Amino acid sequence: MKLLFAALAACLLFVTATAQPQVKVPVVLHDLEYLGVPADIVLAEFAKAANLELDLGREPPDMAAPVWLSAKQVDRGRAAHLLSVASGLFVRVAGKRLVVREEERPGAHQATKGYDVSVLCGRFVDYINQYGEPERKLSPGQERQKATAAEHIAFVLEQMLREIAGEYEEAAVVGDRVLFAADLEIQALIAEVLQLMITPGGGDSAYLKAALAQAGALRDKQGESEADERPLASVIAAICKAAQVDFVLSAPFAQQAHDEHIEFSFEGSHEDQLSKVLEYFAADAAVGFAHGVVHIGYPPMYRGGGVRVYDVADLLKKLDTAYQRQRTQPNRQDGFDGGLRDHGGVDVVTIALETQLDRQGHDARVLSCGARVMIIGAPAACEAATVVLKEMGWEPQSE
Repeated sequence: MKLLFAALAACLLFVTATAQPQVKVPVVLHDLEYLGVPADIVLAEFAKAANLELDLGREPPDMAAPVWLSAKQVDRGRAAHLLSVASGLFVRVAGKRLVVREEERPGAHQATKGYDVSVLCGRFVDYINQYGEPERKLSPGQERQKATAAEHIAFVLEQMLREIAGEYEEAAVVGDRVLFAADLEIQALIAEVLQLMITPGGGDSAYLKAALAQAGALRDKQGESEADERPLASVIAAICKAAQVDFVLSAPFAQQAHDEHIEFSFEGSHEDQLSKVLEYFAADAAVGFAHGVVHIGYPPMYRGGGVRVYDVADLLKKLDTAYQRQRTQPNRQDGFDGGLRDHGGVDVVTIALETQLDRQGHDARVLSCGARVMIIGAPAACEAATVVLKEMGWEPQSE
């Protein structure tokens, strides 16, 4: 048997050495189903299932809190983030270890990955040359700070990470490569958004796609729920299960909802049922979206939901033509002799979007990189942004 194992190992080593570019490490997906299970049991079970060593540090944290989490087919990087939200602990995958700490300990769980942004740099340069606002004169003693196209792209990515995941990751820029030191899930998010920024027409991130499907299920599916002295957390879980959505109760809220028993009877959409349960029994809590699942609890400091990227190049051309049509002869009272460049280029679009979304009550962040506009927020905010853009004259690219 030992000889057979050695021979197999040698064959595998040979294949890896000679055909490495074609070898892909399979992504193992996990089903997470923990309804009121203590965090110590949850983390131990997940570490075993993910073939990871459970690293609790020199002083193991308190892991007695109940975990309320249900999510299907998630990779281990995303699973670690969800377990962090559910347990209130810092949980990350670091190599072959599942690192669990009381608070975030930067470093060991992170790896550096570089991204080639040369294509985006070229597009950004083209945008600046066409629509970039003319330089303004500086006051005496001021120095102009110049940033490369890659540095502009890195700044947008930093802002996106802070908004969508609550992570502050500072990029390093070398030529036309952007480097981030981050964990598995954050690296996957960076790569995905960069791909959306290159893809013709833009598109939705995986988080947003999941959130859209779950928001639709909560809104469209009808039913009736009732409870007689039943834990609030159990009631919420039952409503989400009936709607067939993935969900997580954030740790501070989960503890309260685990202990509090309620009595009620509601019917209607599952979205309405959740809203009524929280309105009656946990007025400070809310329903949102984070890490691709329904997030129930106290609102996070960052915006959940997902990312939607729009290609507004054609819209900018339309707007520039519109400004050109409004030109008058020079030196006329109330006249106009500018263009889209003078009005701020893509800022004309982003400022209008921010204003309209705010007036509609949507909590969303609007970012831009050249002729690409990025919306970060919940499904309703992203859908509203699409409607507003269409009112400006934007048209989605036909497939």
